[in-house]
Amino acid sequence: MKLPVPKFLAVTNAKIQLANGTNENGSLNIVSEFDISCRFEESNSVVYTKEGNKISLRGKAFIFEGFDNFTEDMKLGFCTVNKIKYDINFISKKYNPDGSINHIALELM
Repeated sequence: MKLPVPKFLAVTNAKIQLANGTNENGSLNIVSEFDISCRFEESNSVVYTKEGNKISLRGKAFIFEGFDNFTEDMKLGFCTVNKIKYDINFISKKYNPDGSINHIALELM
């Protein structure tokens, strides 16, 4: 069993902009924007999407607070960490055994 991500390591400041789709110009509709502290892991990996597209992931951000900002329809957006702007590839919620949310993981590209 993998150990959970420790909360005391969430010391990196991040600015997260979440969107729920695109407008007629093709740019994202930013509906939520907030500053939060997170744990950021910079890594480089190549993954394939369901459509078969090859993408390069640049890192992961783990968030331990502000869960009400993330709704199910918000799957796109941006995350700015250390003055570098990343696109959010995937948002996943990790749950405790009692059903409460432990943390939210953002895959960044």
